[in-house]
Amino acid sequence: AQGNPRISGQPTRAARWRDALRQSFVAVLLPPAPAPEQISSSASHNAGTAQGPQMSQGKAILLALLFGDRQYLNQQTLNNFAAATLVHSLALSGQHLTVAGLVGLLCVLTAARVRPGIYLRRPRAVWILLATVPPAMAYLWLGDAPASLLRAAVMLLFLAFYFLQGRPRTTLDVLCAALLCISVASPLSMLDTGLQLSVLCVAVIGMSMPWVRVLAPEPEAKTHRLPDNLPDSLAGNPTGWLQKRQIRRALWAMLRIFLVSLAIQVALLPLNMLLFNNMGHWFWLNVLWLP
Repeated sequence: AQGNPRISGQPTRAARWRDALRQSFVAVLLPPAPAPEQISSSASHNAGTAQGPQMSQGKAILLALLFGDRQYLNQQTLNNFAAATLVHSLALSGQHLTVAGLVGLLCVLTAARVRPGIYLRRPRAVWILLATVPPAMAYLWLGDAPASLLRAAVMLLFLAFYFLQGRPRTTLDVLCAALLCISVASPLSMLDTGLQLSVLCVAVIGMSMPWVRVLAPEPEAKTHRLPDNLPDSLAGNPTGWLQKRQIRRALWAMLRIFLVSLAIQVALLPLNMLLFNNMGHWFWLNVLWLP
């Protein structure tokens, strides 16, 4: 308000719908307004100073994740996210599309229960990608399409197209195709800091995964059949063997997240120091936060 912003032009119908939905969501999250008697009684104690209802930080984070609206986040919360190098979870990007895509995954699993024959027409991965596109596009509109979220949505569309054609591509292939489309449609978006950080993170993930597979190879495949070379000490206790295998797989998954987070942090270190003056010593918290 101190900057005296001015609004000109007319919003589109989709923008009006989105803002109306956001305002309704904010009205639900905010505590109810005090009664007039309470306002008059508090005004006598505060000498005419009035404050509106304050939203809790948990609800403010939910609003930021759904609509990209951070105005209710206080500076302490933002500082904590930045110090723990978890601020990327507030910037709407591919991981949020993944959460939205869980709706498509559940739809595919439900449809396969009713008609298992759908897997004879298309592989399950193709069905999941196709079912992920509608909720992802809905979330792209809901989040007001920031550059990082737009990058993830375009990559998802290319990935679904490649899988439909039966020509899977690597992460870097899909990333470069998405960047080509974005740069042609909106060249100035290449100067967006959010897009630059998002692209760099995805590129590091694509380049580091082959090394991660070597440094942290995947344990044995998930199966309930006991191996033939099982030691005699475990042969009489198959439940203990299954529990140990599950623990190993959980530790392996956490190690992969740690290695990828370490690679991303090393690649982002120059930009973090230049833009945010933050080295991110607590990046390992992603091991607990991302799952």
